[in-house]
Amino acid sequence: MLRITTSHSAEGAKKYFDVSLKTSDYYTRDIGTWGGKGAEILGLKGEVERKDFVALINNQWPGANGERLTARMNKTRLEDVKDKKTGLPVIHPETRDVQKREVSNRRVGYDFTFSVPKSVSLYLAVNEDKVVEQVMGEALDETMATIEARMETKVRKGYQHDNRVSPNMVYAKFVHGESRPVDGIPDPHYHIHVFAMNATFDEVEKEWKALEVGNTVGDRTFYEAHFHGIRGCGKEIGSLPLEQFYGRSGLRQRDAPTSGCFLRDVA
Repeated sequence: MLRITTSHSAEGAKKYFDVSLKTSDYYTRDIGTWGGKGAEILGLKGEVERKDFVALINNQWPGANGERLTARMNKTRLEDVKDKKTGLPVIHPETRDVQKREVSNRRVGYDFTFSVPKSVSLYLAVNEDKVVEQVMGEALDETMATIEARMETKVRKGYQHDNRVSPNMVYAKFVHGESRPVDGIPDPHYHIHVFAMNATFDEVEKEWKALEVGNTVGDRTFYEAHFHGIRGCGKEIGSLPLEQFYGRSGLRQRDAPTSGCFLRDVA
């Protein structure tokens, strides 16, 4: 399964990093690593360091200068005020309306969460099969490369109102083998978080701009099938034939990779 969620809060993203990402497996499994051609442009590679992660979600160049990365718009939006203990909306005692507060409307990034079938999670929990984990890692890298190649940014200069392909992203990936513990007991759930920063370098305008993920979200089922389409390499890992999935922007099975393990025994 592939789930794509938007992060609006830089503070929330920091907590997310500290609690759920950096401590991978929710009790440490693997160190997060940088990925994407955009990360290469920024000189980011290898282990994800908190200072660089925090700088990027705050729309700043990684490093110590604090310079703004993209030309962000300082817009705000209203959201419900929620009780810290119950998580329920707070009701105004006089008007009986839900209380609102003004927060930043900037999208700091997107969390792409790739999950494998439960049977695979159980298999890995028992066997710790490094070959299968390697295949899963290759599937993720191939899928993210496909997503990155079709990533877009908005074009608004010169009275234009369009999107342009900008095939570079900055993302941090973290592997988890378990779900968050319930009553102190975790459950086998192999999944990978890919947190994509809301930034891409527009080669035409020669500047960093925000991502436009509308078509990416629309084609989520294609990318999900792309990830799960691995059944070769001597291990049956997925059971989703790619021909069943058609994306909204015209992606078809012919767009999927035809080398390696991806389409072996799938058609």
